Amino acid sequence: MGEWLRWARHPPTREETAGFRAEQDADWDAGRSFVYVLTPPDRLDQVLGGGAMFPNGEEGVLEIGYWICSPATGRGLATRAAAALTEEGLGLPGIKAMEIHCDQANARSAGIPPRLGYRLLRIEPDEPQTPAEAGRSMVWRHDGT
Repeated sequence: MGEWLRWARHPPTREETAGFRAEQDADWDAGRSFVYVLTPPDRLDQVLGGGAMFPNGEEGVLEIGYWICSPATGRGLATRAAAALTEEGLGLPGIKAMEIHCDQANARSAGIPPRLGYRLLRIEPDEPQTPAEAGRSMVWRHDGT
C-alpha cells in the first residue's frame, strides 16, 4: 500500500491519528468531505481499507479515493467501495459528477474507473509522491449516466 500512498509508508502516531480523526469529523459535520472505513461485517475492529469523497475545486464535482490493505487486495473490495462512493456521491444534492484520480503507473487502481462507467478525461503531469508513481495522473469522470 505504501508504494502508492505517501501516508501509508510511515504509520502515523496516536496523536497524528487523533488529529486526523478530529479533522475528518469536523469536515463530515460541515458537509465538506466524507471518510469511510472498510471493515468485515463481523469484525468492526479489523480495518480492510477505506474510502473518501471530497470536493475537488469544481462546483458540483466530488472526487473519491479508496485504498485497501495489502493482505485484502484482489477480492474486489476497492471496486465495490468505489461503486458505493460513486452512487452515494451522485445522490447528494447539487452533485453532477464524480471523479477518480490515480497515477498512470497504478494499473490496479486505474482498472477500477472504467468498470464503473467512468470515462478518462485527461492525463496530466503530477508531482510523484512515492517512488512507484510515474508522475502522470489519470483523471476519470462519471456524470451519473
